[in-house]
Amino acid sequence: MALILRGVTPMSTTGSDVLTLSDAVPLRSYSWECNELSVSARTDIIDQAIDILENFYVHMAQKRAAFGIDVLQQLRLLRQYVATEHQIKPMHVFNRQLLGIFRSLRDLHTIYKLSFAEQGIAVFLPFLVESFFENGVRHYVASNVLETACDDAFVPGVEVLYLNGAPVKAVIGALAERTGGSNDAARRARGEIYLTIRPVLALPPPDEHWVVVRFRTSAGEEKERQFDWRVGGVPAGLSAKQKIEAAFGIDEQLQAVHRVRKNLFAPNVVMAERLVADTANAAAANKEDLPCALPQIFSARRVYSDNVYYGYLRVRSFAAAPELFFSEFASLLTRLPQNGLIIDLRDNAGGNIISAEMSLQSLTAKPILPMQFQFLNSPATLILCSDPSVSQAIASDLTPWRESILRAIETGATHSVGHPITPQETLSNVEQKYFGPIVLIVNGLCYSAADVFAASFQDHGVGVVLGTDDATGAGGANGWSLSMLAHIMPEGSYRPSRLANGVDISVAIRRAIRGGTNAGMLLENFGVVPDEIHQMTRGDVISHNQDLISHAVQILSKLPRYAIKIKEQWAEKRFVGLCTTQGIDRIDVYLDGRPHASVDVNSGSARFEILLASAEDVIEFRGFHEQRLVLRVRKHAVRL
Repeated sequence: MALILRGVTPMSTTGSDVLTLSDAVPLRSYSWECNELSVSARTDIIDQAIDILENFYVHMAQKRAAFGIDVLQQLRLLRQYVATEHQIKPMHVFNRQLLGIFRSLRDLHTIYKLSFAEQGIAVFLPFLVESFFENGVRHYVASNVLETACDDAFVPGVEVLYLNGAPVKAVIGALAERTGGSNDAARRARGEIYLTIRPVLALPPPDEHWVVVRFRTSAGEEKERQFDWRVGGVPAGLSAKQKIEAAFGIDEQLQAVHRVRKNLFAPNVVMAERLVADTANAAAANKEDLPCALPQIFSARRVYSDNVYYGYLRVRSFAAAPELFFSEFASLLTRLPQNGLIIDLRDNAGGNIISAEMSLQSLTAKPILPMQFQFLNSPATLILCSDPSVSQAIASDLTPWRESILRAIETGATHSVGHPITPQETLSNVEQKYFGPIVLIVNGLCYSAADVFAASFQDHGVGVVLGTDDATGAGGANGWSLSMLAHIMPEGSYRPSRLANGVDISVAIRRAIRGGTNAGMLLENFGVVPDEIHQMTRGDVISHNQDLISHAVQILSKLPRYAIKIKEQWAEKRFVGLCTTQGIDRIDVYLDGRPHASVDVNSGSARFEILLASAEDVIEFRGFHEQRLVLRVRKHAVRL
């Protein structure tokens, strides 16, 4: 079944190579050759797809109700056709049938992965298209164009009108229905981003070999240009270790699009990543950005408006180990202005859920309750959560879910009781690192771990959610692959076997349940509805989000600010602190987690003298405004 692209060499998994237009080859020069599989091999793929969906897929009831589909029946029918047809159909036909069945679930965690997914192949055009609004009407503009594809007319900023004679809006709409996004906002956003970049992962390559683009120049002239679809290799996405990471939730297709975009249109970022990897140099790719040890994930800079400096932090992914991710996240927070922070989560495909929840806790004094996740109640998930070898293999304890799954035969419940993936004690040990007001920017491409971050941000009232789409991508689950289950499940009737020629299936195995103000609500299909909407402008697309950032700054300028500055003196077994405050009317002091003192702040300052029991004591100052906890500052006596 392997689809072989003759003449294209996948790039290094280390990302040490940069994809350029000259590296790629025209799609018309190649034939996509599928390794034909026997009837028995094809029916084995279908049988295992049925087994994994019946025994592990956590969203099945919700998808049936929301979309009126019966995927299991579709798979059984396909199996019958494959087993009984007189002449076996070409492999690419079988692939398209199976892709279509999985796509009907509208769940980007649950996909049939074509066998060449590991090769890192993508098909692309030499430009990007982004949309903006003008007088309430959506327009489409070429936001980036490779220099080798530029001419005097087709340059960044031209308005794209038609592709192959069809209005670009209609093309995006038709493509949106093939992307599998969970809601209208997610599908439209993916239709737009897949317009010029197609990762050949769970989408087949385009049928056409080239496109004719009709566009309008800045002078108002309408012209046409023809562009070949090109094929190239891009660095691999998840590492082998990440592919068996129990806490991962990610849209692998969107992640692949980002790799192509970065390699083609932001080679300076690729070079910065290489520099950091090779020399541990944390130099920024953009001279305006703060130095950063994870440039593939973060970029941070100061934003100046009305004589005030604000912080801007772009978080592109959560695909990093929690300790590494949080260390750099916290470092950047402390180096950014404390007057207000813009966190830009747009296009974030997800990653490690623990990384997302730890970073969220560092933004607020309020205790963050980690999101609850549920398994499907089935004999297979009971084995998964009962066998100690499974928890050992994934370094994550699944036994909390065991009891409710075991009782399902008596309760008749479809899903287990919810338990967190991130241990509560892990969040309890996270200190607040940012103290100013916060605006979170999201769009329809925020998915999985990014959905979790945005939902908990909203549910716990951390700040204001500003959206450029009507909802986030609605990936409310933790996804595992069939190959991962084959690796970790004990021997027995529910252990899948690896599929022929590297084909794989991923499945949403634990679903997310929101908390706080939206307690009990599902994240899947619905996503996070922003508190405010920003319609992207031409200035945003052409001039680095200038109007979007201005909108966020306007929100920040109206939000209250809370601060405590502590002038401290340490002596043997004694701490003396003079606290200067802003917006605080009460300070409670805790010593090693126990109440120690409480002072009403009337003049904007307060003095504390604390006797210490040992050099390991921890002093915590909790600031309140109108009985609401608004900040926490910890001091560690270990410095004595």
